[in-house]
Amino acid sequence: MLKLHVLAITALCVLASVGCESSRGGGKPTPPVSGLDQRPVNTTCVAGKRPVAAAGVIQVQPAFPALTFIEPVVMVQAPDSDARWYVAEKAGRIYSFANVDTTATTQTTLFIDLTTKVNPSGEGGLLGVAFHPDYANNGYVFLSFTTNNSSNQFASQISRFTVNTARTA
Repeated sequence: MLKLHVLAITALCVLASVGCESSRGGGKPTPPVSGLDQRPVNTTCVAGKRPVAAAGVIQVQPAFPALTFIEPVVMVQAPDSDARWYVAEKAGRIYSFANVDTTATTQTTLFIDLTTKVNPSGEGGLLGVAFHPDYANNGYVFLSFTTNNSSNQFASQISRFTVNTARTA
């Protein structure tokens, strides 16, 4: 009989506490009403018909047809001049060349070669190139690449290089 009273009192306490929580606002709140029930009328903002591209209007053409690169990942220009392009290859080389569409592969200059430092496996390699905004004066170029750290583990690295008088890093 005592066990039945304890069970009944426990059940009442549980029910009372649930009821108290709800009445004090401690239970789950009712989610606020938000959003729109219907689309508002807006006659001043009307989208035109979607343009349809005629066949052959958009074409892809090689920008520098005489150049070839092995797994190029980025193509950038220094902020001080649009006379040259820089192309980074995944393996760790950056080549520069004149901004002339007739430039041939033999007319590229090796800007930097990090193939001994870069680990190009998987999605790694030389991944990014950024020239300092004042590159013309300080010659700073920043490279993002993957390498093996001192524990021979795959690691990301960002390094700053300074170009020499030959304009190679």
